[in-house]
Amino acid sequence: MILKLCSVMKERDNSRGFTLVELIVVMAILALLASLAVPKFGSVLSDSKTTAHEANLRLIEQAAELYWAKTSTPQAQSTIADDTHYLVTNRYLKEAPVNPLTETNNYRVTIAADGKITVDVP
Repeated sequence: MILKLCSVMKERDNSRGFTLVELIVVMAILALLASLAVPKFGSVLSDSKTTAHEANLRLIEQAAELYWAKTSTPQAQSTIADDTHYLVTNRYLKEAPVNPLTETNNYRVTIAADGKITVDVP
């Protein structure tokens, strides 16, 4: 029994590690998976920036609606806010959102006399 155990241990000593072919196959599989994942990551990043931009537009529009609901007197019906700075200084927004597509906060808010609110990027 001890002789069998010794012979098994000797066989294991000779077969340590992986062969070069096995390592090359594993590296090829990892390279293939990486080449499939990288383009997907790029499109996900672009889609997330577009989604964040649309969320910013909705947030600014809701803040402008709050402003209009509070100040919709006959004197204030022609109010036009050129940017989000007015909404921030009057505490309708905590801070001006940054456009993730251009990395600036250049949203323009326009409130027409009839209360129609338009939010766009100049």
